Amino acid sequence: MTLPFGIRRAGIYQITNTANGYRYIGSSVNIWRRRYEHFSMLRKNTHRNARLQSAWNKYGGKCFVLTPLMLCEIFEVERYEQSYLDIFKPEYNIATDVKAPKRGTKASDITREKLRLSHLGHVHSEETKAKMSASQKANPDNSGRFGNGNVGHLGYKNTEETKREISETLKLRDYKPFLGHKHTDETKKKISETKKLRLAQRRGEL
Repeated sequence: MTLPFGIRRAGIYQITNTANGYRYIGSSVNIWRRRYEHFSMLRKNTHRNARLQSAWNKYGGKCFVLTPLMLCEIFEVERYEQSYLDIFKPEYNIATDVKAPKRGTKASDITREKLRLSHLGHVHSEETKAKMSASQKANPDNSGRFGNGNVGHLGYKNTEETKREISETLKLRDYKPFLGHKHTDETKKKISETKKLRLAQRRGEL
């Protein structure tokens, strides 16, 4: 299949090594743009696919051609790409699962060491520290992702089905943590002060 230069179409493509017939199969919402990206990285020796890059370095760019295998709608791209991968098992593809491209791959010792060193002794810049501080001041209720602020679920709403399941579970457990519980005068005072503080913050009075 041939595709007029510059035509922006989604589909499945293959990069073939004409010296041995080995190939790489991929997909894109714009095949020609992806062609430029692949060959640009290969020429710079910065391609993410080590197999393809190694072959390019060995045989030379003149041996590699990209051709469309099929054109399709954008929402069909992943489904068709997976079918081509399953059928042809292209030699240069490292990942074989479109939904989880990292599955089955292992980071090299060099990569793991680079990741370790990149986080070793990491110190936030003054600008980053200032932004973090401002964020904490702007959201005093949110003391941490898993703290009292419950940032991890901020704005999250359970579905009706989930609400029913939670309700049934609590009924089965006879869950009544505050039944008959009375706050002390000191606790009531703290609760009142906290509510007043939050209300003032929302109004911009602080």
